[in-house]
Amino acid sequence: MKKTSLLLFLLLLAGFLFANGAGEDASETPAETPENQETVDDASSPGGLISTRKEALDTLASIGMTVFDEEIEAPDFTLSLLDGESRMLSDYRGKVVFLNFWATWCGPCRAEMPSMQGLYADLEDEDFVILAINQLEDPGVVREFLETEGFTFPVLMDENGQVSFQYGVRGIPTTYIIGPDGLVIAGKVGTHIYDGSIYRDLFRQLM
Repeated sequence: MKKTSLLLFLLLLAGFLFANGAGEDASETPAETPENQETVDDASSPGGLISTRKEALDTLASIGMTVFDEEIEAPDFTLSLLDGESRMLSDYRGKVVFLNFWATWCGPCRAEMPSMQGLYADLEDEDFVILAINQLEDPGVVREFLETEGFTFPVLMDENGQVSFQYGVRGIPTTYIIGPDGLVIAGKVGTHIYDGSIYRDLFRQLM
């Protein structure tokens, strides 16, 4: 099947965001909470073992991710790490990419990040990487946050919001799972806690 064009990607993405509620009016939030902050998904983790790709995709769907049927090639981009070194998404071809859009002020983002760190620590020597794309924040603020919390997965700085716009991000956290072939497997607007061996098994089946 032919991979989708960028225009079709954006159309499919719009449908994904609508299905996940990002196009709806924001629900009432505390005064200190930005309007586009998503709430934490506190659904319990799925049980059982994952031994096939189909089971992995079914599990992603069960935790609220939209699993894409079309062959959608993730748009490439170039962003800088906190040390200034540039990275392209295509640098990680051959790996499963957990692409997460976040900010330090976002409570639900902070809630899921310890589980992301655990996932990264367990799988970093395999064909898996987490790329956490920070939205529009000062690098010093982000660096202090990461050092305080002990997060070591790669963080890319989207200082002008261009990549967030490219990926249709309207609420954070937003996460995309991208396969080793560069195709978007699934996406989710909102938080999930990725604790437990089931998620390690899940991503291994997507490698």
